[in-house]
Amino acid sequence: MDSSAAERKEFVAPEGTLLDGENPASIHRDDPEHWVAVYSELVESTTRILTAARERVAVRNAADQADVKLLEVEIAALEARSAFFASRLRWWADRGRELWAGKD
Repeated sequence: MDSSAAERKEFVAPEGTLLDGENPASIHRDDPEHWVAVYSELVESTTRILTAARERVAVRNAADQADVKLLEVEIAALEARSAFFASRLRWWADRGRELWAGKD
């Protein structure tokens, strides 16, 4: 197995974590373009939310430590979700190149 195949396999999400309608086994050439757009928007959205949350943490003072802790937990969850979205985005971009490379 070459390294690009191993890398693509790494980004295959565990069963149950894919979005509705997402089918990594799809051979339709339009699917990668669709999912790249979907995951691009999800990455952009979570990045905006993370930026706002980090700004809120930065302006909190010591009296708001309970709020800061909650925000930090939410930020960690968003960072994990954003990383997942980014990995799926890379996977679909690779899948698109793979499908179009085999175009007859």
